[in-house]
Amino acid sequence: MEEMYRITALAEAENVMRALQRIASLIARNRLKISQINLAGEFLSLALQTDADRAQRLLVQLRKMADLHDVKLVIKHNNNKRGEYEHNQVLSHR
Repeated sequence: MEEMYRITALAEAENVMRALQRIASLIARNRLKISQINLAGEFLSLALQTDADRAQRLLVQLRKMADLHDVKLVIKHNNNKRGEYEHNQVLSHR
C-alpha cells in the first residue's frame, strides 16, 4: 500500500476565477480528490490526500501556472498505524 500524504496548497492569484478553473482542470486530469477549498480575496488554499508521485506532479504543475504567485505546499505524512498525520514539510516557489 502506497504511503498517503495530506497536502495543503497555498497560493496568491492574480485572477482567482481563472486560477480556480485551471486548478479544477489540473485536479481532474490527475484524478485527485479535494477535501477543502478556501478563498480569501486573492489568496486560495486547497486540501487533498494523495501519494508522493502525484504530490510532486501537483507542485510542478502549480508552479507553471502564470496566475499563481508564492505557491507553497504543506505536506503531512501519514506514517503511523492510527492514521494520524505528522512531520510537516513545506515546499515553496516564488
